[in-house]
Amino acid sequence: MPNLAAQLAAVLQACIKRSAGPKPSRAHAKAAHARVLAAGLAADTFLLNRLVELYSLAGLPCHALRAFRSLPDPNVYSYNAAISTACRAGDLAAARDLLGGMPDRNAVSWNTVISAVARSECPGDALELYRGMLEEGLAPTHFTLASVLSACGAVAALDDGRRCHGLAVKVGLDFNPFVENALLGMYTKCGIVADAVRLFDGIAQPNEVSFTAMMGGLAQSGAFEEALRLFVRMRRTGGSC
Repeated sequence: MPNLAAQLAAVLQACIKRSAGPKPSRAHAKAAHARVLAAGLAADTFLLNRLVELYSLAGLPCHALRAFRSLPDPNVYSYNAAISTACRAGDLAAARDLLGGMPDRNAVSWNTVISAVARSECPGDALELYRGMLEEGLAPTHFTLASVLSACGAVAALDDGRRCHGLAVKVGLDFNPFVENALLGMYTKCGIVADAVRLFDGIAQPNEVSFTAMMGGLAQSGAFEEALRLFVRMRRTGGSC
């Protein structure tokens, strides 16, 4: 039923796009799923992928993962949608299981799990995942590095942070704003304020996040006057210079 499949796909996509505003209706998500089943399209990977996404956005992660597991031939998008669902629901064990069972992991799947774990109560576990990503020969993106540096700062893993900094330089991401701010946060949280100051002085256009991280590091080290001068400078420049 190519016409019906296309119509259902359009409806699902429209519901997903509406997620930029109010959360999609759970009833609508379930009704759409029922219509897919009634049409005999339960094995349609494209439709089921949209349903996984729609259920996730509607706040029904169990339904989303059940739809994923019903797929006879899940593809990369299927896995990434399911991993994103598990991370959004805070089920990091499920997310890591899905990542481990994914036939062809990519940077998107790794980044999603690493980012979620870095923000969890066990941020140090993100470093283990990061090493696994590198062992698979995947190049980190600025999202990867920002998450890993955040985890390094959270557990004061300075050596890992320095290695991450070195890799950022090697792959040309050391001047990325996300990475710069994450490096500032890592060095200040590890108490290496001198390195943070040198890094901050080299940022072409520091933003509010950069200023805040640097001021926090200075204040933490007892350099209150320098932190106050930096605050005045931020106010004068509007958070950017």
